[in-house]
Amino acid sequence: MLTIKPIESIQIGQIQLCMIIDRETVFKKSLFEGIEKYPEKLALLPNGQTFGVVRSFLVRTADRCALIDTGYGSEAGGKTLQILQKAGVKPEEITDVLLTHLDGDHIGGMVEAGNPIFQNATVRLSHAEYEAWIEKGVGRAPQSIEKARSTLALYQNRIETFEFDSQILPGVTARDARGHTMGHTRYDLYSEGHALSIVGDIFHAYPLQLRFTDQSSAYDNDPIKAANVRESMLKEFSQNDRLVCGTHVHPWGKVMRSPKGGYDFESQ
Repeated sequence: MLTIKPIESIQIGQIQLCMIIDRETVFKKSLFEGIEKYPEKLALLPNGQTFGVVRSFLVRTADRCALIDTGYGSEAGGKTLQILQKAGVKPEEITDVLLTHLDGDHIGGMVEAGNPIFQNATVRLSHAEYEAWIEKGVGRAPQSIEKARSTLALYQNRIETFEFDSQILPGVTARDARGHTMGHTRYDLYSEGHALSIVGDIFHAYPLQLRFTDQSSAYDNDPIKAANVRESMLKEFSQNDRLVCGTHVHPWGKVMRSPKGGYDFESQ
């Protein structure tokens, strides 16, 4: 049985990062169409599934207290708000909510009982994501689009969109990670020569998708693009000293080439 800490804190130079486990979950083989044809892939999903998590991230700088993604929300079993409060962080102290994308397990924690939780926060997301979901209503199921629209409507006067490769906050830069969704974003943290990337949903069942980077899931809006992004980013990470953390992966650390092929985590 895995022992999972609900919150872990590390320093990235002058940036304090708290990695929060909002909820635990599993990812099943049914997410991967045609996987039954490949015994070597099935072997990476014992009993047809693998353990996963849903994470949110608290980023503290000299003058900002930002949350990257917000989890499911307490009404759906998410614990981000509860963990923040235990850590002494009040909702009104959150200055910014940065979204990797608009799926429900990333925005659910923005709302409770129909009210916005983070009353003083500016919500930041990529223009591509906002345009697809909110303006055009494309790329996801209607109910998901409606949830995203109703959630952001509660923050309508405090939403700012950005282009990729922009510095969103001091030491935090948004990178293009499209494929999972139409404006999926990776956030790079950098301070005093130290770096960490929060990669969102570039993988779910990580033992499988680190080993076989071409294996996208049913969650991916553009499976081919998602696979290309996954391979490109993992190759990049394996060639530098950057720490990496995903939304749905419980280990985090440096990415390295695996002698079996593909990649693996050198867990911290």
